[in-house]
Amino acid sequence: MNTARPRPLPAVMPHQVDGTTCGIAALAAVAARAGGPQHAYLNARRDAVDRIQVALHAQAARVGIPWPQALGTSPWALASLASSVVGVRYGWTPWACGGVDRVQRAVNSGIDAFVYVGAHRLIPRHVIAVLAAESADSQWVVFEPSSGKVITTSPSVFTQARAGHPRQEFGNWMLPSLVVAP
Repeated sequence: MNTARPRPLPAVMPHQVDGTTCGIAALAAVAARAGGPQHAYLNARRDAVDRIQVALHAQAARVGIPWPQALGTSPWALASLASSVVGVRYGWTPWACGGVDRVQRAVNSGIDAFVYVGAHRLIPRHVIAVLAAESADSQWVVFEPSSGKVITTSPSVFTQARAGHPRQEFGNWMLPSLVVAP
């Protein structure tokens, strides 16, 4: 397990390069904060960020069961890549099967987690990261890659999310659908 404390958050995090790289943008930010080989990613020029995200996205499309890049990053690919970056084994599960508890356990253990969100619990459309080092029991810090914003919010935002009520924390989607966490 990578026990090094993540690097402090920069004022601006790189946002996703297109509509399919939210999971990759979240993964790259987590990897960079962990001090991995992508540590310069957080302060890289936009063209370098684009290249990193495109390369990681192509790699993710080849992990596990084939998954079209047009649909973004599969949860199994994100789990596999996060495992190799963070140094602990990640897995994925539907939100309804204890998702909030898995994220809270990750936060309590100091390990970042990823949440797929969408307009419906069964159809994930976007990925956000819950940044453990900055989070606590009563507040989670979320990296929302479509805007590049880092947002502090209550875990109750996740448990009380409702269809028809877009959330800034979710990239203006409404409901958590899957979690990728240890």
